[in-house]
Amino acid sequence: MRQLSTKSIYSSPERMSILLALAVGPATGTEIGDRVIGDSLGGLHLQRSSLYRLLHDLSRKEFIQGEPNYNLTPKGWRTLEYELKNVEQYYRILKIRLSPGQYKAQSQNN
Repeated sequence: MRQLSTKSIYSSPERMSILLALAVGPATGTEIGDRVIGDSLGGLHLQRSSLYRLLHDLSRKEFIQGEPNYNLTPKGWRTLEYELKNVEQYYRILKIRLSPGQYKAQSQNN
């Protein structure tokens, strides 16, 4: 199976937030901005110029398509599926490392 070359996407929470916003369905730039704010519980606000620059970049790299109603391409969906696997792995590691027994052992060593 071919490895996805999407490293630059993962280094940008803004780009991933846009892909996640489009997982709900097609949307205009304004709707995407609103979804990003909602998904981040108000923690991430994209200025209009930044949002459209990111949308253009994601479109050029074929993660999304369409204008004014953007939607995910198959590459965009694969990227989200790949990221889900990474998040699940991080969650498993975090759960193990923060388990009560592990935490207690670490606290006693310090």
